[in-house]
Amino acid sequence: MRTSLIISTYNRPDALKLVLLSILQQTQLPHEIIVADDGSGEETRSVVNDFRGQSPVPVIHVWQEDLGFRLARVRNLGVSKSRGDYLIFIDGDVILHPAFLASHLSASKEGLYLQGRRAMLSYRMTTRILQNGRISISPFALGISLRKHAFHIPVLSRIFSHTSPDWYHTLGANKSLWRKDFIAINGFNEDFEGWGREDSEFSLRLMRSGLQKFELRFCAIVFHLAHGKDNKVKYAEATERNQQFLDDCAASRMVWCENGFDHHL
Repeated sequence: MRTSLIISTYNRPDALKLVLLSILQQTQLPHEIIVADDGSGEETRSVVNDFRGQSPVPVIHVWQEDLGFRLARVRNLGVSKSRGDYLIFIDGDVILHPAFLASHLSASKEGLYLQGRRAMLSYRMTTRILQNGRISISPFALGISLRKHAFHIPVLSRIFSHTSPDWYHTLGANKSLWRKDFIAINGFNEDFEGWGREDSEFSLRLMRSGLQKFELRFCAIVFHLAHGKDNKVKYAEATERNQQFLDDCAASRMVWCENGFDHHL
């Protein structure tokens, strides 16, 4: 199967450089890399163009005008430019363990969509990594929270990875599914603008379409670089609106969203 790795980003070119570098160190590469850019400036474009010269697979940069936080839309736009049978989504501020892609691909199965977790890096550790560019991170290093998600242990992964009915607690920064299943629900709901809840609504509609959520443990490791304090404020301000959209979806039987992926075809 052909695999598309879709990276959403906005104005964090220093973090994006490290994400892209961690892709080069994967034990199994995707067939293409899509950088889904929610309105970043020229510095991000330069990072992507420089990376093209290093990447052994095609790199596609899709960009939309900066009209606020429109993550759902830019992900749909990224998928519209992709050609993969299997889609893997990450954010532009997570450093991938070398076996990240291989973990997703080995666990992929009809009837499932996969959800990984993330280990969180402190602001101090994030600053140090951005300065020195070293992306080899020990799970025992100081400055890691949610440390249990930092260990790549395949034998434990086979034991502890499991299906789950929990659609609410879901992450867009570590998710994968078949393209046909993405299309079947019309992708992400672009009514969601601002921070939060678009992934929960997406997960709910996937389950209603007949898929099971499969939670990966001790594999598919990502290390999340710390945000600045301003991002937390934006998240708190925007979530109330998106929470209402999520509540409306939960109260209905909606599977297909009207304002979704098909607008980009």
